[in-house]
Amino acid sequence: MIITRLQLANVDFGDKFRGGFPELLEILNKVPEVKNGSRQLIILIDAVNEYGEPKEFLEELIRFIKDLPYPWIKVMMSIRTFAWESLKDKYIFESDTFYHSRDVSGKPIPFVSLHSFNDGELELAYGQYKEWFNIESEFQELSDSTKRLLRNPLLLRFASEAYEGRVFPSRLFTAQIFAQYRKERINRDDQFFLDYLARRCGTLERMSFNSVCSSQLNRKGVGAY
Repeated sequence: MIITRLQLANVDFGDKFRGGFPELLEILNKVPEVKNGSRQLIILIDAVNEYGEPKEFLEELIRFIKDLPYPWIKVMMSIRTFAWESLKDKYIFESDTFYHSRDVSGKPIPFVSLHSFNDGELELAYGQYKEWFNIESEFQELSDSTKRLLRNPLLLRFASEAYEGRVFPSRLFTAQIFAQYRKERINRDDQFFLDYLARRCGTLERMSFNSVCSSQLNRKGVGAY
């Protein structure tokens, strides 16, 4: 696994930031594939808003990105809209360092918003995922509640991978999707993942999709989106 190869499981970000990014950069500097650019690397940092001090974390992340000496390493982060709105104007995101999309007026903005699919977009996206993952359920056969759930682009991807080559249940719940995804896609002996689930246990939050722990995954209907 790449996480083992780069020793990232040992980087300490903790509940309070302890300088994990400098440690991460030190590790990356020791990996030949990173130094010589023979492999591209994308670092995804999820749920910045869940960190105890998101402003402090974001400051350290921006500093880390600016200090990166390797242009073939890209960094992505996800953050809830309400948190981003309160933080984005506190920093300058230079266009030569940070990716920019454009808003409806054509103004460059340093983020991409993930919105739910509308009816037409959902049918089109579902058709593409159906073909790629060989899903046996036709779009017209999906229940209204399942369609509402799959409007979330991330949940559509998780569900498609979880039920590859199969028929979707007559009614899908968020917890079902995660349980099936874990069963099909994640090695149960992956201690790093199990430790993560243990830390999250008991902290079910309604986000763009629900965070669930291992004991909650097996409870029918828990975490319906």
